[in-house]
Amino acid sequence: MLTGRRYRLEVTAGQAHAMPDTSVGIDRGVKSAAVTSDGDFHDRVFITAGESTRYRRLQQRLARSKRGSANRAKVIAAMNTVMGRVSDRRGDFCAQMASRIVAKNALVVLEDLRIRNMAASASGTLAEPGSRVAQKRGLNRAILDKGWHRLELSLTSAARYTGTIVVKVNPAYTSQ
Repeated sequence: MLTGRRYRLEVTAGQAHAMPDTSVGIDRGVKSAAVTSDGDFHDRVFITAGESTRYRRLQQRLARSKRGSANRAKVIAAMNTVMGRVSDRRGDFCAQMASRIVAKNALVVLEDLRIRNMAASASGTLAEPGSRVAQKRGLNRAILDKGWHRLELSLTSAARYTGTIVVKVNPAYTSQ
C-alpha cells in the first residue's frame, strides 16, 4: 500500500519465527566484528592490501594537489571509488550476517552501545589537550571499520521479515 507524499511499501512481517525457542547474544568487538553466544566469530577484512596502498598514495597526491584544480577532483573521485567498494563490502557483510542470525534465532540480544559517543575524538583543546589521543584514534578507527551501527541496523531490518525480536540490553558487564 502506498501512503502519503513519500511512497512507503508496507511489508507484512512473519507472525511467528520458525524456531521460536532459539536465542542468541551478540558481542561486538574490534578484533572480530561480532561474536555470538553460540561461539561463532563473524569477521571480514573490508579493504585489501592493494586498495590500502592505493588509497594512501591517493591521499599523498591529494595533499600535493592545488585546491580547486581538475587533477584534485580526479584524485577525490578515485578515492571515493576505492572507499565506495570498501563501504559496499561492509554493507554486504552486515546484511548477510544479519540474515543468517535472524534466520536461526527468534530472539537476538545486543548491547545498547552509544557508538557515536564511543567513536568521539579525545584530542581535547589547546589549553587542555587530551590524553592517549593516538590510542583513542586507533580504537575509533577500529570501531568505525567494523561497522557496529550498520550491523545493528541490518539486524533490526532483517528481523522484520522473520518474526525475530531484537532486544538491546545495558552494556555493563556483558563482555565477561
